[in-house]
Amino acid sequence: MSWIQITNTLSAEPAAGGEIRNHQLLGSLRKLGYAERIAMAALGDFPPKTSEWMIRQRFSTAQVKSLIAALQSNPPCLLLLEGASLVDLVQPLRSAFPHARIVIDFHNIESDLLRQMDISRLPAGARWSAGLLYGRRWRLARQAEFDAAIAADAIWACSEADAARARAMGLGGRIDVVPNPVPAWCEMLPAPDRTGAPAALFVGQLAYRPNKLAVRQLARRIMPGLLRRAPLATLVIAGRNAGSRMIKTLQRADGCHLVESPADLAPLYQAANMVLLPIRHGGGTRIKVIEALAVGRPIIATGLAVEGLGLVPGTHYLRAETSADFVRATLELAANPALSGALVAAGRAHVLAGHGEEAIDGAVRMAAAALMAADTATAR
Repeated sequence: MSWIQITNTLSAEPAAGGEIRNHQLLGSLRKLGYAERIAMAALGDFPPKTSEWMIRQRFSTAQVKSLIAALQSNPPCLLLLEGASLVDLVQPLRSAFPHARIVIDFHNIESDLLRQMDISRLPAGARWSAGLLYGRRWRLARQAEFDAAIAADAIWACSEADAARARAMGLGGRIDVVPNPVPAWCEMLPAPDRTGAPAALFVGQLAYRPNKLAVRQLARRIMPGLLRRAPLATLVIAGRNAGSRMIKTLQRADGCHLVESPADLAPLYQAANMVLLPIRHGGGTRIKVIEALAVGRPIIATGLAVEGLGLVPGTHYLRAETSADFVRATLELAANPALSGALVAAGRAHVLAGHGEEAIDGAVRMAAAALMAADTATAR
């Protein structure tokens, strides 16, 4: 059997959440048989980009022909497409390989994520106008998701929450849950210093708007409040693609340090005794949460930051919604080593059980088997 994953681009070193998910899904498929990834960017130039190109990707005729030619020598039994933005590949792939099952992997409910991010761009008093300004983009994103649900044989969602959200939108057809993975590099690090000042960490793709807003809150509100109570507290912001505005904000912010494009995250987690996640927008499940718990660092997070992971506040993490909440929780965690240790033990056990390699392999195996079995039953 041949299993093929189709993505927009190919990253040799997965770093962002979507890249990490793609990498793990391909690894799980390879345990089922021959599997490879084909990146559309490697098959030729994309047509001229429009403002909506990431909502619904357009491909040149040459790209589509190259894709089909690359698959002819070993026809696939399953094609896994990265996101609803690739939905327009389904029809030519279906025509070329009528017996292949086609799955579209939803990293998020993109229409909902896009709506949240667009609204967040506007001042509070102007958010009533978001539908007028961005409504066309939202409709295009939702249409891509509906078309994906109709065209594909199945959708894979990264959490039960996202699967329920898709069904509530009216998306029909088969929806299977394949959770986001623990990143491959993660292993339990030595226990941090739980007796000193707060040494906090935030890791993320820094051009991603929900992360940009989180960094702004950390630098402008949370850290100033924390430093008034704990003058030796520090915060490290680490990630790729920090813009000039963010760099200037962090240069001016006391106690904050930026580490751009870190080659190795382990030393940053080793130096930290907690992870702060004031995420207020977004979807899917955040691999940064899974990563922090897997390496043994306690987290303080909003409810949205941990959505879909089944984490219980007070057992697996400390919940904070306002800047003042984050300051209080940070001081509590720094002053209570026993609480920190308990959160680490419970949080790590939880994410390894639901998001470790065996769990993802099992979810992919079950979803693929159910799809092939349904196909066999239909053929009869």
